[in-house]
Amino acid sequence: MIPPLTELVVRIPVETIFSQSLEIAADLGMPETAWQADSVGREVIYINSQIAANFSVVMQEGVAAGGFLTYASGGWLTLCAYEIFDTERIESTSATGKIGLTNSEATPYAFSPGDVRVLNETNGKTYTNQTGGTVPAFGSLLTTDFVADEPGTGSNLVETDTLSLVTTVTGIAPVFVENLIGANEETDPALKVRAREANAKASPNGPADAYNYYAKTTERPDGSAVGVTRTNKIEGNCTVTLYLADADGALTSLDRGYVFDNVNENVVPTGFTLIIPDPTCTELSVPVTLVLTPNPDSSTPQATTEANILAAIVAYYATIPIGGAKSQSFQGVYLSTLIQLIRNAAGEAVLNVTMPLPTADVPMLSGQIPVLDAGDFNVSWLS
Repeated sequence: MIPPLTELVVRIPVETIFSQSLEIAADLGMPETAWQADSVGREVIYINSQIAANFSVVMQEGVAAGGFLTYASGGWLTLCAYEIFDTERIESTSATGKIGLTNSEATPYAFSPGDVRVLNETNGKTYTNQTGGTVPAFGSLLTTDFVADEPGTGSNLVETDTLSLVTTVTGIAPVFVENLIGANEETDPALKVRAREANAKASPNGPADAYNYYAKTTERPDGSAVGVTRTNKIEGNCTVTLYLADADGALTSLDRGYVFDNVNENVVPTGFTLIIPDPTCTELSVPVTLVLTPNPDSSTPQATTEANILAAIVAYYATIPIGGAKSQSFQGVYLSTLIQLIRNAAGEAVLNVTMPLPTADVPMLSGQIPVLDAGDFNVSWLS
């Protein structure tokens, strides 16, 4: 039996340290028995006892736990994973994608990268254009790439969000084109999984963990992480097919190439062929239709409630593994999980949720991930 860390490194209570301190004072001949409960000497010893007890907690939960992958957390886990497993925590990524620009004026509007900043009035986040272009007179440009100014899922952009320009340009207005999805910093449980997967990278047999490890830790030439968060490895006759996805979905062709080279060089056994399809996964739209019963005692605007639900669904879909959440009898999107997620996101603003779509668990193939395409989220309210 492996003893738990709490048995090997035991915290020392304040009371124990305090009583031991008084015993030491007695051994030194100090008049501790004459000290009143509120005397300076007794209070100073208690303060020092509290400091020592706090240090005991730090030693157990920090220094001691930090040396063991199972018990480490936070910064100690980051250090443990790097020093022992050669695995760095994946940093958060910024939501990126296309935001359109429309022009109601007779004069074309030309702009360069960094000239346009868009405000998401729903969540207060901003986005800056990465590519330039020209919005034609009385026309639109829907191919401009934007990146969130703050990383993480808090800057996600979805269809129901309201957009405006930070710096007003006469006649120019931003319009929604596609969801912009970022990723938060890698969680402690996810980092522990990757750290354990790192042990497999030395195997000559190319186990699934090794494929997952090198796919998820691939970097671009500039040192930034490709950001693979989901993988699915399928073995064939001397072939290994590896499906990949990041928080947005399928990888770009360029990032796909980086992962292919990294995995092929470090994992694939001699005589095997690595296949990473292009696109690296297939996006399956899973529409959601809701009928909500409002809570008359809630002051939350219905539009805000709808936005909260949509954001929660998009974030949930972005975490579902390629091929869907797996069990022995089913893999895909579980209806019960989706309903509970929606109820949590609606909060006290809604008394009841009815979901006409989807009508049942949604099965997924080995290379598919769920997405919510524009127009596939519909909400109605009972009066």
